[in-house]
Formats: sequence, C-alpha cells, structure tokens
Amino acid sequence: MKSKLNGLLILVLITIGLLVSCMSTGEYKSLSQDAKVIGTVQATFISTPGFSKEPVNIQAYVRLLEEAHKRYEGNIDVGDILWTTSRRIDNSADYEFVASGKVVLYGQD
Repeated sequence: MKSKLNGLLILVLITIGLLVSCMSTGEYKSLSQDAKVIGTVQATFISTPGFSKEPVNIQAYVRLLEEAHKRYEGNIDVGDILWTTSRRIDNSADYEFVASGKVVLYGQD
C-alpha cells in the first residue's frame, strides 16, 4: 500500500512539473527610466522552447522590432519585452508565443 501511494505521489509531482514547465514566460532587454518611449507593439510567433530562454528572447525581439518599424519611423528600438507561451501547435514540439514591448526613439531630443 505504501509503495502504491509513493508511486502515485511521484506520478502527480511529475504531472504537475510537466504542466508548469509547458507554460513559459520571460522578460528581456530592460529599459532605463529615462528612455524616450513612443509607443508599444505586440507580436505572435512560433518557436520550439528548449532549456534556454535566449532563442525565444531573440525571436521576440526580432518580431517586435519588425512590428515597430511598420508603425514608427526614425532610430527606434524595442525594450521591456515580455513574452509568454500562448498554446501548443497541434502535436508538434512548437508553441505559439505572444510578446509585447515598448518602442523607444533614440537621437531626436
């Protein structure tokens, strides 16, 4: 009986761990308080999350910068990036991510 309870407890802990690990969030490229924020952008993208958040950070940054260039002109950049997984794509290892960030204008005081 005790071994069955231990086995069940381990199964529950593994299941909870897997569920929690599937929902991933991240923050990237913090801005200073004196940054000249001119707006915000949002984007979605598909990625295969791994053990490192760096590839997702970079994809979020690139997609948000693309969106920023569609809406704003000048020497702009994106910072204070927040991203999270939205949903798993079918039966693949890919997930849809949603990212948002602040658009900053440089060099035009």
